[in-house]
Amino acid sequence: MHRLPKTLMMGVTLALTAAACETEGPLDRTAAFWFRATVTGTVQADYHGGGDFQVGADSRLGGALAFALFSASEEAGARQSFSLQRVGSTLPARGIYPITLKDGFTAQYLREVDRTLQAFVARSGELEITHSSAERVEGRFRLVGFQYCARDLKGGRVPEGPCRIPEAIIPDAPIIEISGSFRAGPASSQEFPR
Repeated sequence: MHRLPKTLMMGVTLALTAAACETEGPLDRTAAFWFRATVTGTVQADYHGGGDFQVGADSRLGGALAFALFSASEEAGARQSFSLQRVGSTLPARGIYPITLKDGFTAQYLREVDRTLQAFVARSGELEITHSSAERVEGRFRLVGFQYCARDLKGGRVPEGPCRIPEAIIPDAPIIEISGSFRAGPASSQEFPR
């Protein structure tokens, strides 16, 4: 298994945050390509947004193949984004895959409310791909994640946590559980999110 480099995770994170900030409402493609999730635990939220995927060589990884599924949206004053990714792979085949902190598929959830950002990363979970083609990827997932960063974007208080993807689970970190499903279409850009 290939370990997901922090640079890819942070690039996807920044791109998702930027996309969430630019979204003015439901994405135009939401009817055809969507991502839905329920978040429980430290954060309680229902999420509905568009779904995109990207597969190909990532220049930040020396041209290594990578797959990324992502979604960003703003609803009821909350900017939220999700990403599921795997390095060293092309389009995933139908099947069930583990979600972990380091290897294979990894996942992130970001939420910004009142200019406070909370960042979570999955520690465990499962992803089921039910359809996989160049035109769409469909499936469902469930995961347990922990908070690795809480940051006041107004600049008032010092961030809580390392604010970078940790190498190991952070003991006593706030926990969330997420379950969701998606029908994602190919991203419009040929470049991986930065």
